[in-house]
Amino acid sequence: MENGNKFRPFLSLIRSTKIPKVALTIGLVTSIITTIVGLLIPLLTRELVDGFSLESLSIYLIAIIIAIFILQALTDGLSTYLFGYIGQKIVASLRERMWSKLIRW
Repeated sequence: MENGNKFRPFLSLIRSTKIPKVALTIGLVTSIITTIVGLLIPLLTRELVDGFSLESLSIYLIAIIIAIFILQALTDGLSTYLFGYIGQKIVASLRERMWSKLIRW
């Protein structure tokens, strides 16, 4: 069997579960945002640490770092929730399909 044909039944089974596309899209976008925001935190803390002195301590920079931590937590929580929701929908659909086949058998 060719490599392309090995995964065809699996892909058709996954497509038949009717994955919530909006939730999947939002989950992927928020996951990407979480990654990007997570990369911003070390850059901002570098600015804070490199120029550290009591005179140069910027409330604005500290507020930005706190806001980024909050944004990261919110987007990470949302993407985790959506991916869990999607996974539960897929599992429920596969179980329902299997159960209906077992009853007909």
